[in-house]
Amino acid sequence: MSAFSGVLQPTFAEAVAAAELIQERRKRDADLQISRSEAEALLALDRMQPESTSVWREFVAEAIADHVAAAQPAGILTDEKVRWLMDVTAPRGRMESTVAFEAVIRTMERAHEVPPALSAFTIRQLQAAIINGEGPAIGTRSHFSRTVDAADAAQLYRILVAAGGADGRPVSREEADALFDLHDATARSQNDTAFNDLFYRAIANYTLAESGHALEPRREALSPDYVLSARMRPNAEQAAWLSERIMRDGKPTLPEFELLLLIGSEPLNTDTSLRKLLESTL
Repeated sequence: MSAFSGVLQPTFAEAVAAAELIQERRKRDADLQISRSEAEALLALDRMQPESTSVWREFVAEAIADHVAAAQPAGILTDEKVRWLMDVTAPRGRMESTVAFEAVIRTMERAHEVPPALSAFTIRQLQAAIINGEGPAIGTRSHFSRTVDAADAAQLYRILVAAGGADGRPVSREEADALFDLHDATARSQNDTAFNDLFYRAIANYTLAESGHALEPRREALSPDYVLSARMRPNAEQAAWLSERIMRDGKPTLPEFELLLLIGSEPLNTDTSLRKLLESTL
């Protein structure tokens, strides 16, 4: 049972009938919105048939995202909408299909405002798949466990950009903590350099924004082409938080050394080659 619909999950036959009805209605009117019960039926049917076609996956992800974004207040992801979306896409706490994962990201991309709880939730769903080397956020592609590859980094960038909303608001504390957890869980792997760069930029974006600095919208600030001003420094509170997070496992990684430089600290006990690499990347 969905915690917010108040009705039992549909049977396979009922879900199929609902999906066929929705498809017929949308053929006549592509802008026609589905109801909440119809959205739940589509996701229930998706869970019942894991070997679905790309056409089906596209149809369901679009329909769910349209439904959530269009529901009043339109374009705003209220706490109630977010609770329902998280409950219906991950009924046991973990997403069970690529459609559910894609539907959540598309919902964020359509919204004017995205609560940090939803984006942090989505990052953690991606982390679960990365740790296991398989899962809805990865799909059917080959993937090493506990390693962030280029496709993961691209997916993470998409999540973070969408979470900024229409105004491109800075990275939130919830997102920063989720990113640090993902980083720490994969720190001893050969992660793609795109992830290291994105991690550094996202954490810097959070700490500098919280310190009162005016920054570019999130999409630009997280872009590999964005040049962070060397004059910007986190305030004492953010520097303390950053230092605590970096030293939680006592073994700073390359992007964490860069963050230490951001707060004006010299990384200790590093050899000459690492210092040169650090200097060349800043």
